[in-house]
Amino acid sequence: MTGDDVNAFCLSLPGTKRVIQWGESNVYKIAEKMFAVMGSEGIAVTLKCPDDDTARMLIDAGAAERAPYLARGGWVRINIGTMPDKELRARLEISYSKIRSSLTKSIQADLPVYEPEKE
Repeated sequence: MTGDDVNAFCLSLPGTKRVIQWGESNVYKIAEKMFAVMGSEGIAVTLKCPDDDTARMLIDAGAAERAPYLARGGWVRINIGTMPDKELRARLEISYSKIRSSLTKSIQADLPVYEPEKE
């Protein structure tokens, strides 16, 4: 995947909007909650793992690094192009799903329908 591919995929997830924050970072949000961040240079993406163990496993395997400024809560930074496209898309979708499910039921009810991709 390229930075453009990450941008297009994130924006394809229902209810996602992109906001430019922290200088020129692309911050992808669902109902004002961040689920991914990509710097303007498009070389890495920061996303939320389902849990700390998954984040630690990715870091230990060399597939990710601790996310700068988001060291707690399962956030990792992945260099784009170092992970197979299908896996990176799945990790982005997991991050989106994790954040979406953390929203209140009333906010979730107001969002567009979301059906995760099936294998």
